[in-house]
Amino acid sequence: MVEFGRGVGVQSLTNGIVDTTTAHGKLVFGMFALMAEYEAASSTNAPRPGSSPPGREDAKADAHPKMTRELINKAQRMNDARQFTMAEIAASCAVTPMTIYRNIQTTKPIPEHP
Repeated sequence: MVEFGRGVGVQSLTNGIVDTTTAHGKLVFGMFALMAEYEAASSTNAPRPGSSPPGREDAKADAHPKMTRELINKAQRMNDARQFTMAEIAASCAVTPMTIYRNIQTTKPIPEHP
């Protein structure tokens, strides 16, 4: 309750939704307070976005890489040949093009002339 022991209440003048001077207003205000308290308590126990579920703190550490050394070499050779699109290279390695981009060198170094 918001009456603070002195008969003081909260009354919304713009929309009339909250009016703790009435029984109905006290009920609505109390429900809002309970929902806010519940939300605060439940959000402290919920995993944060991007974090692993409980018991899986090292989920990424034990994940197997999608590209083996052999696949990386194959993709690099295909890219160096300049005969395949990145989508074709990715399809032949059963991964996404972004995985290919992350694992191969897409620009050839400029050879140094003596």
